[in-house]
Amino acid sequence: MNNIFVILLAASFFQIGCSHFESRSLKEILEYDLDKIGTSKDCKNSMKLFIKRLHSVRSEDNWAFKMLDATSKLPQTLISYNVDDLGNFQECIEIESRNDKIMGKYCLGDLILKDKNASIGFEKDLYLKYSITHIEGQNRAIAHSRWAICLPANCTDEDALQQIKYAQVPGIDVYSVTCQTYEDVYPKLSRGAVFAVYVFAILGFIVILATLDDIYCNNQKQTKGCIQLVVTAFSAYTNGKKLFELPKYPSEVSCVDGLKVLSMVWIVLLHACKVLMERPSYNHKEITAMKNSIYIGIIDYGNLACDTFFVIGGTLVTYIHFKKHKSDDITVLWILKHYFHRYIRLAPSLAGLVLFSATLLKYTNSGPNWPEGMADLLGHCEENWWSTLLFIQNELDHTKMCVMQTWYLHVDMQLYIFSPLIFWILKKYEKKGIAILLLTCAGSIVLCLFKLLQDDLLIIIERSHRSHINENTYYKTETRLVPWFMGTILGYILTRNNIGYIRLPKKINILLWILSLTVMIICVFGNHYSLKSPEYARIQSIIYLTLFRPIFALAVWWVIWACQTNHGGKRIKNNLQKSLFFRYLQ
Repeated sequence: MNNIFVILLAASFFQIGCSHFESRSLKEILEYDLDKIGTSKDCKNSMKLFIKRLHSVRSEDNWAFKMLDATSKLPQTLISYNVDDLGNFQECIEIESRNDKIMGKYCLGDLILKDKNASIGFEKDLYLKYSITHIEGQNRAIAHSRWAICLPANCTDEDALQQIKYAQVPGIDVYSVTCQTYEDVYPKLSRGAVFAVYVFAILGFIVILATLDDIYCNNQKQTKGCIQLVVTAFSAYTNGKKLFELPKYPSEVSCVDGLKVLSMVWIVLLHACKVLMERPSYNHKEITAMKNSIYIGIIDYGNLACDTFFVIGGTLVTYIHFKKHKSDDITVLWILKHYFHRYIRLAPSLAGLVLFSATLLKYTNSGPNWPEGMADLLGHCEENWWSTLLFIQNELDHTKMCVMQTWYLHVDMQLYIFSPLIFWILKKYEKKGIAILLLTCAGSIVLCLFKLLQDDLLIIIERSHRSHINENTYYKTETRLVPWFMGTILGYILTRNNIGYIRLPKKINILLWILSLTVMIICVFGNHYSLKSPEYARIQSIIYLTLFRPIFALAVWWVIWACQTNHGGKRIKNNLQKSLFFRYLQ
């Protein structure tokens, strides 16, 4: 042990009151190493005071021992791959010595571990080994670890980085260091936060007044005028009833109710499991085994539910239009109403989310990993709120997206903008219109293929390439339009009785059901062994990554059409179309 960080970890194994604790020797070693670390003058003085207080075991002011106690130690259950130790966050930031004028600063270091055979491109090699070989039980490398150190508050982030680097063991690289003090964890409200509080308070006050007025009018059975109808729009009483009221009848394309619920459950399951898997854990070995199980495809490819929603969205928009509107009603005024109605439904709630995320979200939680998740979100919302409210940020720099999960709204809104043109083409040139949509889908697939080839197809295995898949394909409208356009074709077909409700022979119907369900299973589980095999299956991956979303959307397309045209069987039809459970939750 030849440096301060390692000695802090070693000293933490001893009891404070241990009679055999050789504090004098420890003090000498710490002071010797302190002079060799390139820290600032203030930090060095505070660390010398720390050593002095640490040497005085019987001191009433035991902040130095609290600081030592809050620092990471050798992680427990190393055999289970637990290589993280976050120390004691709360204990560190609450350290305060009025006599010595010392406060605690919690610093979390991200460490990347290399194995002895790592090449110059060790991160790629290491991650590939970690992603592929551990399924064979070799477990030669664990790519990432986090350890914490508790320092005096006047030590800068650079001081913390220097101390951790000085403690660096061969084969370990320090990726980054993030530090927090008590003031960082419990900051005062900023001007933006105060503004947001006033805005939400005013809205809450309006809701209370509108609710009281609504209840009074209902009790008095008064006829509501235009002003009162506007006020009722803010009433929690009326809106609450609408929100929790069970629809008396299923919707016109009623099978989508069940698909919506199942897809939303899938998405929630995906994100919940992803969050749990990324957290430090004592049983990381079991989590690693689960990640390498074929069943992890249910989690990894849960985002296919988004493609289900795209199919449903395109279907409903087109179906409702052709059911309710005549062939000559696409005017400039209608288009403006079409856009305004959509924007006014989405923008107010999105604006509230953006305002909350940019100003108040950082005050809602704290912890070792909290700054990492909040830094990008808060900064990007303050900078790019305008592109969020214009529904265009997915086409800009995806690394600076505000409320990143709203990418779906942006893609859906942009496709919705093209819907009047699609309606006009389908009305004017029915067969040619469908052909144009199919050609556009084919062009989108080719574009996706081209972008994947540019990224050398390492988009799933290599961490540094995951950003490229998000930027080039995942968030982009031009590569996600295929399911939505499929939905528009389906919605149009369902309004044409001559082609939408043809009867299929029973054998063909059963064959198509088996084929669609098989395709869904392949899309979820089909690429597992390609990723876990000793060699990267390039051809298989290129086919899979290019086609799995369109093919899955086509399978969903069949499910909707079959149920809507009575090709789904009574049990499936009743479960998806008439279930009160699905109708209530959707």
